[in-house]
Amino acid sequence: MAKTGERRGGCHLATSSAEQVKASGHSSDRDIIHGKLFQNTRILEVDYAQGRDIPPGYTGQIVETLQAWVNSCDSVSNCIEMQIKYANAEKSKRLINKERVEQDLINLKKVLKSQTSDSDESMQIDTHGPGTSGGLGQSELRKKPSKLRNPRSAAVGLKFSK
Repeated sequence: MAKTGERRGGCHLATSSAEQVKASGHSSDRDIIHGKLFQNTRILEVDYAQGRDIPPGYTGQIVETLQAWVNSCDSVSNCIEMQIKYANAEKSKRLINKERVEQDLINLKKVLKSQTSDSDESMQIDTHGPGTSGGLGQSELRKKPSKLRNPRSAAVGLKFSK
């Protein structure tokens, strides 16, 4: 295990009083590893490490790409939240409309029920059956009236011989 401030393999390990580890390459001052060093258990817990395949100066492009991705995720999240709010508003509008239609239906049923009970009462008052009052029955009312011919027009072209 490397001691504080000791060089090992071309890297310089530096620890603070909080046992934070920061490793820098000797040729550049870039952070290669961030982590915590537990001296009693001789364990280095790595929080951040730069890969060996990443060329120097490329980390800025990685940061920009990741920041663009985060911004894109934020905009998608905001869009989804707006769509959820819109859907909830439409749902509440439809529920209110449904309740209004159901109330209108209940009111119409009440009106129809009162109208049918009124007509039933008027039917009970008419104690004369169809045809007994001298009027026309319902079957006679439904029939089309037959066309009656004028007797004179029917006899106009006929000659009588003796």
